[in-house]
Amino acid sequence: MDYRRIKIKKEKLQFPKDILRIHMVLIDRGFFATHEECDELWRRYSEDYWCAGWVTMSDMSDIEVFDAIKNYFEPIDYVALDSEQNL
Repeated sequence: MDYRRIKIKKEKLQFPKDILRIHMVLIDRGFFATHEECDELWRRYSEDYWCAGWVTMSDMSDIEVFDAIKNYFEPIDYVALDSEQNL
């Protein structure tokens, strides 16, 4: 899968160790996201699945962390990429 960006809200980062872990999980799989984007991905997952502001990931494997956040990526629009309008 290819992705263009992750929409984020500006907030102070409260869980730096978790954010760093998400960041490394993404890098290990060939993706890059800022720490703010990693924060937003986990907050969305926490809110959508657990109605919580931040769910602990201490008992989750890296694969489980990635699977939890990958649905929040915004897919690339291939039509726009192949268009002459972007040249």
